[in-house]
Amino acid sequence: MRAPDVTVVVVSWRTRDLTLACLDSIARDASRADVSCEVVVVDNASGDGTVEAVSREHPEALVVENAENLGFAAACNRGVARASGRYVLLLNPDAEIAPGTLGRLAGHLDANPDVAVAGCRLVAPDGSAQFSCGRFLTPWNQFAETLKLGPPRRSYAAAEVAGDAADVDWVVGACLAVRRSAFDEIGGLDERFFMYSEDEDLCFRLRTKGWRVHYLPGVEVRHVGGGSVAHAIERMRSETRASQAAFVRKHRGRSAELAFRALMRLADLKPLRRRRQTGWER
Repeated sequence: MRAPDVTVVVVSWRTRDLTLACLDSIARDASRADVSCEVVVVDNASGDGTVEAVSREHPEALVVENAENLGFAAACNRGVARASGRYVLLLNPDAEIAPGTLGRLAGHLDANPDVAVAGCRLVAPDGSAQFSCGRFLTPWNQFAETLKLGPPRRSYAAAEVAGDAADVDWVVGACLAVRRSAFDEIGGLDERFFMYSEDEDLCFRLRTKGWRVHYLPGVEVRHVGGGSVAHAIERMRSETRASQAAFVRKHRGRSAELAFRALMRLADLKPLRRRRQTGWER
């Protein structure tokens, strides 16, 4: 049997209803798409009936059931290990794709063999834009982003990422299409990142190998944001900073990590604007 063009990997943790809605959107797109698709759901020991509900309502999906919460990166790697598609779409369980998304992502990667990753424009349920791509983390640009200062910032200006496709440092892993051969070339996601920064680290390592990363502003994905985070917001806020510090240490060195931690302690004195946000948009 011919291998599918795209394998969609969805990692769930206590997001049964959101996961089912996500899978519904994949099924709607797959039924009309001119690319073939398979779905792998990796459940991180949700204990909320996700596995049973997915097996019942989406029998076409392959379900991988972990005995414990392994974190996002490790669960994704286990999902990709079961994938047979040329491309892998990492899709959060609280995201829903529109008809045509699979075909546009696969078509873009087909047309650009030097591009390893293609990301989408993430929008909230009310249609407002979410952070979808950015510059690689440094202590200074994260500090500027958190306090909404001037350049250097983590985020790009709208004009910098306009057009059909924009070369960017990295794209957010809520909806990230990656060339399977490139993913395997660098050994997949770094499982030392329990949650957060694994997408940025993936793009960083791919770019050091000469691959390009594209952001496609015309491919819009509805993303609730914080679907799993809502169950443990304070822990996830801590995980965000820990992962960011780990990224800085890994790619910038120990002195940069110390500078990052000091600047973040200063930045965290700012009152929270969005109590359900965990990262730079707090």
